[in-house]
Amino acid sequence: MGFAAFGSALSYLIIAEARSIEMLAVARLFGGFMAGNIAIAMAYATDVSTEKTRAQALGLMGAAFGLGFVVGPGLGGVVAGNSPDWADFERVAFVGAGMAALSGVFALLFVRETVSKDQRAANRAAPRVSALDLLRARPGLARLVTMNAAVVTSAAMMESSFAIWAGERLGWGPLDVGLGFMLVGVIVAVMQAGLTGVLVRRFSEASLVRAGVVIYVAGLLLMAAWEHAVAAYAGLAITSVGMGLFSPSMNALTSRQASEADRGTVMGLAQSSGSVGRILGPVCAGGLYVAVAPAAPFVAGAILMALCIFLIAGATAAPAPAAPSAGEPA
Repeated sequence: MGFAAFGSALSYLIIAEARSIEMLAVARLFGGFMAGNIAIAMAYATDVSTEKTRAQALGLMGAAFGLGFVVGPGLGGVVAGNSPDWADFERVAFVGAGMAALSGVFALLFVRETVSKDQRAANRAAPRVSALDLLRARPGLARLVTMNAAVVTSAAMMESSFAIWAGERLGWGPLDVGLGFMLVGVIVAVMQAGLTGVLVRRFSEASLVRAGVVIYVAGLLLMAAWEHAVAAYAGLAITSVGMGLFSPSMNALTSRQASEADRGTVMGLAQSSGSVGRILGPVCAGGLYVAVAPAAPFVAGAILMALCIFLIAGATAAPAPAAPSAGEPA
């Protein structure tokens, strides 16, 4: 985790010094290569939790990310200022680099290995099973990964077009948008830090995944139907509740598709599917915004998210897998 955090800090420093779109693309590409710390953190949370506490542990991880959404957008808005004509985004990149470096130092000092030497040796001796082999062998995992990619694509469509939409239709500047996403972070953090853990004891993870998708869709449609500051704040709040229910429940379901030997690979697949969504979402949103209408990314995201909810049925029907072996289908 420490190595990935220091790599992220370096990518932010490159962004700060970027003077061309090509340099910015290189910086973001390098930052993407260094983004494995999220999958490692999720795998770490599953290692230190039990079957009963896993959803709560993953919820706490999500709450930590939610706190980042609380501090990040607000701090970025304050550092950049509220006028896109003079906003100094270079300062934002330097602050981000410093925070990533602090995260790396913390990981090196306080995060301890959860796998014993004997277990690590046994894992090395076990037959290697690729991520593609896992998806072929475990239909439930494939459904969950596909659903996660679709949901994250929908969310990325909203997030990537929201600032442009709010600036054009509502007259918002960077500070206004930052405060709006700060609201998102507060709600997600509260949901994942405690409320989702309470709900998962009364309802199944699959039920919370479905509920999260339905609630998120409602928030998207509200913003698409009513171009007003009230609808923008309400839509952000509603989608935050949906994501607060969806993310930890989806991660808990995904972790059940893993054995001890391949937990990192399985959680990495889940995070990779989200990365695919974060690539596809902005591309689709930009085309829809320009070619169709400013609210089109919200509507298209809602439709995609509503359709993918049917994937959860097959995923929950799949039995938890045993440790992979050489005989598993490839």
